[in-house]
Amino acid sequence: MKIKTWISFLSTAACTLFLLAGCTFPWLSDNSPEEVELEAVGIRELPLTFQKTDGMKSGSLSCTIQQIETANNVSDLTEEGFEDWPTFETVDSNGQRTILRYPEYIDDSGDLIPGLSLVLVDVSITSQGAQSYTRHDLNEYGDSLGEFDDPCVFRADALLYLSDIQENAYEDGSIVYNGGEFGYFSGRNQRPEHRNAFRLEDGETLDLTLGFWVYDIQQGGYVHLDNLYLYCTEQMLTKVDLDRTGGEHP
Repeated sequence: MKIKTWISFLSTAACTLFLLAGCTFPWLSDNSPEEVELEAVGIRELPLTFQKTDGMKSGSLSCTIQQIETANNVSDLTEEGFEDWPTFETVDSNGQRTILRYPEYIDDSGDLIPGLSLVLVDVSITSQGAQSYTRHDLNEYGDSLGEFDDPCVFRADALLYLSDIQENAYEDGSIVYNGGEFGYFSGRNQRPEHRNAFRLEDGETLDLTLGFWVYDIQQGGYVHLDNLYLYCTEQMLTKVDLDRTGGEHP
């Protein structure tokens, strides 16, 4: 492996309660597209470009998905890139349940527990005058609209998301999101503002890799691998077929 460097959501309390079920809220906000028609979302060819405008005061980040890759062994990835909060539950033949915390689900050779995979997404990002809201930008109630002081600093874990997405069988017109925990960022811990922060000025381009954990329901997990979708706050991007991942590294 070569590495270069939606519709209702649970509250924060519910996300804590259902952590093992795969809640992912990088900014504790609604990060799902407003409208989804799953039947209209197919597998799109790579490279695939989208504009990231959510959280921007002006401009946008032009993001191009260059490659999608599935890893069952992560020995080629840098240890510093992994998030240490995701946990996974296994059940043995006697019904004994065990909660595995990072890095317990990765053995010494880099192999993952059965059913667990890391979906790696290579993204090229170019700032097109992107300026995010800062902590000094306030709404009408006096609350900060941004997270950082520098408008050229952004969060990698808020660029895009991966989830098992299905229509809610118990509520017409609603969608259920499951799994796809953010687990890896190639530039993690390289900025003082946040472990998943990166900085990009107008006209600059950055290549990075994001990783999302998926735990196959057929092997004791909770994710339907045939219902995986990549999406951002602005739109659904593509359905992901793990047997047809591809593209080229930037």
